[in-house]
Amino acid sequence: MKVAQHQVNQWLHQRGAWQHVVGNTVIMLAIWGVDHTIRMNLGFSIFYTLPILTLAWYFNIKAGYLASGMAAVLWAIAEASRATPDTTIVFLTWNTGVRLGFWLLLVFLLAELKASYRQEQQLARTDFLTGLLNRRAFAEALAQEIFRASRYSLPFTLVYLDVDNFKAVNDRCGHAAGDDLLQAIAIVLQQTLRSSDPASRLGGDEFACFLPQTNQGQASHLLSRLFDALTHLTNTQAVPIGFSIGAVTFMQAPESADAALAAADKLMYNVKTHGKNQLVQSIYG
Repeated sequence: MKVAQHQVNQWLHQRGAWQHVVGNTVIMLAIWGVDHTIRMNLGFSIFYTLPILTLAWYFNIKAGYLASGMAAVLWAIAEASRATPDTTIVFLTWNTGVRLGFWLLLVFLLAELKASYRQEQQLARTDFLTGLLNRRAFAEALAQEIFRASRYSLPFTLVYLDVDNFKAVNDRCGHAAGDDLLQAIAIVLQQTLRSSDPASRLGGDEFACFLPQTNQGQASHLLSRLFDALTHLTNTQAVPIGFSIGAVTFMQAPESADAALAAADKLMYNVKTHGKNQLVQSIYG
């Protein structure tokens, strides 16, 4: 059952805007057609709720409000067609308004739920301290890039960064100073990298980013700017720090995100054991 629900949810998320609009409009007109044809009041208005909420959740909240108005009009037309001589316009207007209010309230509550759901999703994907992607979200993004690189034979560069002497910052200046440093590094990454370059705090004082469709030569210019910006940051610290950076360019896609991270981590570790505070690039394989 859960598998079927997941497949339906995924299918609806993959539909385009026009498909949602046209599809749910057709459903609403079909409901109206049945309601208008049957000369009995069987409470068909409840069936309008499904296309209204589907539009609001999978397409647009405004579309949900518009669909609510459309459903109210359709219901009123069907109700008026079977009205008895003693039915007053006030009675019909009141019932239409009640249904419209009900649907509008549902869409409003769904909008609040959708906003809360998106916020929870965002929090689950970001590092609480720096606002960068967390390790899990970064690995997912990297896996997608590896798939794209494999399919279209595109290069990309993966960068692994470790802060030298970070423990001394915590020991001498306190953990608050260490947190400030991590946040400052995140700001440097966000300001230096391109908007298309995902960056992550993998944990502790380790960071990573990848540069899509970027070969070694192209990466060199960007990483030089990044290293200069980080070097400027070191001059503002009370405790001497540095940055060991390993950047691996993949001309051929690796087997997995874990394999890619392991290669970049290995290069970074080599930097750390041979002098630290350096940027070293290599080509995978």
